[in-house]
Amino acid sequence: MNEEKAPLVSVVMPSYNHASFIGRAVESVLGQTCADLELIVIDNHSTDGTDGVLAAIQDPRLRVIKISNGGIIAASRNLGVKSASGRYIAFIDSDDIWLPEKLERQLEALRAAPGAVLAYCRFRTLTGDERSAEALPPLRVCTSGQIFNQIYLKHFVACSGVLAEKRALDEAGGFSEEVGLVAIEDTDLWLRLSAKGGGVLSSEAPLFLYRVHPGNASGGAWRRFRRELALSRRHYKRAGFFAFSASAALSLISFFKQKALQLLRR
Repeated sequence: MNEEKAPLVSVVMPSYNHASFIGRAVESVLGQTCADLELIVIDNHSTDGTDGVLAAIQDPRLRVIKISNGGIIAASRNLGVKSASGRYIAFIDSDDIWLPEKLERQLEALRAAPGAVLAYCRFRTLTGDERSAEALPPLRVCTSGQIFNQIYLKHFVACSGVLAEKRALDEAGGFSEEVGLVAIEDTDLWLRLSAKGGGVLSSEAPLFLYRVHPGNASGGAWRRFRRELALSRRHYKRAGFFAFSASAALSLISFFKQKALQLLRR
């Protein structure tokens, strides 16, 4: 990386034992139509051959930093943000894949929305080599402008689809590294960001692929419910009583749906 000129975008990719996926993830970043970027991979001392995959990629925009994060992925993302030199920060998980125009479309959307500090995008799921026909989140959920209430209720902003100003991320305090927020610490940050400025949907078309596989499960239904309730409580003051009640109810409904599906699969 030329130290005299900082990249426009710094891309932060935490990774742990994703040797079978990370090559395509890195390739999707380095192949963006917006090439003015650096990619910072924060590797949690993978033991599955990830080092070899990354070493084979000869691109000066790629940097690899090692960390022992103790199972707290927020620590990896925070280190990536701290090490970044770009004006904008984008995040991607090491098993996801960006479409080629992802960054370009998001930069355009963010620049065209005065007061916005966060751009997000829709996605399709990827199971094996099969892409879903449906794009998520549903368009009826997506909104631009003051998006705090919508995120609070729906938790619909995916980490691999976010582009934000580094200044705003720093001012918001980065990702929480509390154990109780593991797997939902990104939504916590988007809430804090959206409380400081607006958000914008980059486009109606999906801009990345979210890979579905057993390794990305975020825990059981009860654990997820407890995390979501803790998050709702954390932002209660800004959201207010009625939004908190609605959020808790939605989380409870989701919990019972998951339990019902588990029973049906037995």
